[in-house]
Amino acid sequence: AASNRGIDEMRDLKENARTAPSQLKRKVFIIDEAHMLTKEAGNALLKILEEPPSHVTIILATTELEKIPPTVASRAQHFQMKRAPLKEIINKLKKIASAEKIKISEDAIDLIASSADGSFRDAESLLDQMASLTSSAITTEAIESILGKIGFSRVSELAEKILKNDLEASIKALSETNENGYNIVELMKDLILYLRKVAVLKYNPAIKIIFERELASDHLKKIEGHSKLFLPNHLETLKSLIKAYSQMRYSSFPIIPFEIALIENIKPSKV
Repeated sequence: AASNRGIDEMRDLKENARTAPSQLKRKVFIIDEAHMLTKEAGNALLKILEEPPSHVTIILATTELEKIPPTVASRAQHFQMKRAPLKEIINKLKKIASAEKIKISEDAIDLIASSADGSFRDAESLLDQMASLTSSAITTEAIESILGKIGFSRVSELAEKILKNDLEASIKALSETNENGYNIVELMKDLILYLRKVAVLKYNPAIKIIFERELASDHLKKIEGHSKLFLPNHLETLKSLIKAYSQMRYSSFPIIPFEIALIENIKPSKV
């Protein structure tokens, strides 16, 4: 729908839908990015959505459901797609690496899988990019330097410094990450998500069952250990980091909101 979003394309679809399939039992029309349809195209689609021929299935795919006109949405069944569990993505990447004879470390596979945010397609695309850009074995360091992704260990180490109220070490780690060319906006995002898991485990240990489906076992053990360091004042730190993240995304100097959040919250008096 991003490139075929007008009323003429919907009219063509309606005409095509009226004719029965010549070989198979059904005709299936998939309209990707359905929220991109114009108002007129959406109105033209309404009639066939209301009374589709028995041999027709129409699928509207979108990542922005709120932009679908209510008249269209009310005539469709809604299926919310879930993110794929991290372990399943890791297993899929291992199978691909083995079949394609791609040399890659365990940590590197974990980083690619976690960077994909629950998407098999994005994970496979990242693996393909790294395979084409790296002549030797793919390592976490290579992914961090080439794609600007931040590895779990780097995020975990910074989180530990913050939880231990070590301001000097936290500022130093942030500065080194920035000087080495890593994306510190992504670092902030990953740090917030990491501390969120730490906080949730602190106040609701039973949530571990859910995290076991999302995280590698050694990563979960690390987060469990950090949950023992989490104190009530760290909730304020987390709030400040979230606020700083919103400022960093549109700032020409993203490191400044990050540094200010650390300086304001990591104080000896809060230990």
